[in-house]
Amino acid sequence: MITEKEINDTNEKYEELNKLTQQQDSLNLSITSLNESIAISKSISDRANAILLEVSRWRGDLKPLIEHGYLFEKVNSLINDYNALAHDYVITHGNPATIFSCAHEKEETKVPKDIMKMNIKEIFRNIRFNPAINKLEKVL
Repeated sequence: MITEKEINDTNEKYEELNKLTQQQDSLNLSITSLNESIAISKSISDRANAILLEVSRWRGDLKPLIEHGYLFEKVNSLINDYNALAHDYVITHGNPATIFSCAHEKEETKVPKDIMKMNIKEIFRNIRFNPAINKLEKVL
């Protein structure tokens, strides 16, 4: 059984991650784009920071992360940036590089409510993000 202390510890760690990513964002490192790969690398670090900031903002809660669409946009952009680097690597080094697909998955079939309740209990252990207090909490 998950204790209140474990939930509080997790909340504190998400708060620390949020502060760190906000500091990184506020530093706004102005790396000069000496060439295309440096420009893409800077873009990758910016997108990775945005992903960390979004995850820490919503404390890893599934619903807002998926429904807002911002996370998908940043992950998709991150994949596109990586693919641009991989493409340049192939052109300059002649070696194959892994390319990732960004295809959007098809919408899944609806899950019955009784199965959803069971999934929420089993998978999420009734722990949810409460935006009113900006913390994870146990839902009875």
